[in-house]
Amino acid sequence: MAAALQRSFIEICGFERETLQRFREVTVNLGLSPLPGGVKFPDSAGAFHYEDSSKLLSVTSNRFIHWSTSGDTVQLLEQSLDTNLLNNAVKVKFSHCTVLPGGVTIQETLNNVVILISTNQSVHRLVLPHPTRMYRSELVTELHMQSVFSDVGKLSLQDPSHSAVIPTAVGQTGSPSTSAAWLSQAGEAHYALASPAGGIMVVTLPPHDTQGSEKVISSHAG
Repeated sequence: MAAALQRSFIEICGFERETLQRFREVTVNLGLSPLPGGVKFPDSAGAFHYEDSSKLLSVTSNRFIHWSTSGDTVQLLEQSLDTNLLNNAVKVKFSHCTVLPGGVTIQETLNNVVILISTNQSVHRLVLPHPTRMYRSELVTELHMQSVFSDVGKLSLQDPSHSAVIPTAVGQTGSPSTSAAWLSQAGEAHYALASPAGGIMVVTLPPHDTQGSEKVISSHAG
């Protein structure tokens, strides 16, 4: 079936595109141990498109990010129908953690692309440069451009500005089994983590360019 689908279309473009993606691997190790029980969550996938993706010849024209999760790994791939994006594929592995259902959220701000990730033991924030900050020209006609993932290996993803261990709170029974995340207008990263017993914990990271540590906004059992 997959082979038949691949033969049913062809992409026409004016440049040579790599046919085999080369994923760079990045490991985030917060010194955690595996949780007992070995709970497994289903794999998931999704996509993000830029606000100006429909704007002809803009830096983000026809440009999107596809993500997928499997166990302890999030696979990220940025693609464009207009240009060949270099260094556009990365796998981020979270040692001894499992990515939660609903555990990947991608948002853009004026200056950054922010990826929020939740696992059963930790929360993470990847702050990447927005394409419009990488290429100052409003109109881009290059056939090859750098992806927002080009310098992801230079980020110190273990630092408190990027990662935090989920705290153990009174009334929270068991590790979380599902999650949701979002950015506030002030730049804070909020992670809502729900446990099978009905408890909900909201963990907040301060804006990435300010000093501070994570805090629990609320925790209660249903």
